[in-house]
Amino acid sequence: MRLRAFAFALAAQSCVAAHAQPDGRAIFNQQCTACHQPDAKGVPGQFPPLAGNADLFVARDFPARVVLFGLRGKITVKGQVIDGTMPPLGDVLKDDEIAAVVTYVRGAFGNDALAPKTMPPLDAATVAALRTLKDADQTFAYRKMLGRRMKRQ
Repeated sequence: MRLRAFAFALAAQSCVAAHAQPDGRAIFNQQCTACHQPDAKGVPGQFPPLAGNADLFVARDFPARVVLFGLRGKITVKGQVIDGTMPPLGDVLKDDEIAAVVTYVRGAFGNDALAPKTMPPLDAATVAALRTLKDADQTFAYRKMLGRRMKRQ
């Protein structure tokens, strides 16, 4: 009887672990801090800050595209001009991990104050759809288009 109860408890625990949400903070610490720094302030002229970065909210899917497909080209973030490359992490991270790290960064480092009230959180289904969307990997062009659209509003 005890053995059966132990086996049931072990199976239930592994089932819960299999469905546990990825830890966005842990993913950030593993994948992002080398460039963006633990405080998310980046390295001036080399790696953009994520803290206080309005690009995180320019579109619901934009930061997911950057994580999935990377970003190459000259950008200006918080007055800093950066001409570099963010490598794609789509082959390294799963859809739910990308959603978790984007959600974490959007809510940390003071970024929650920038969040539009109408923007729903990013989910794994949105990230999965981006993987199959034609031209979703054209991150720099998408950022440019979003910037033009924001200026018209």
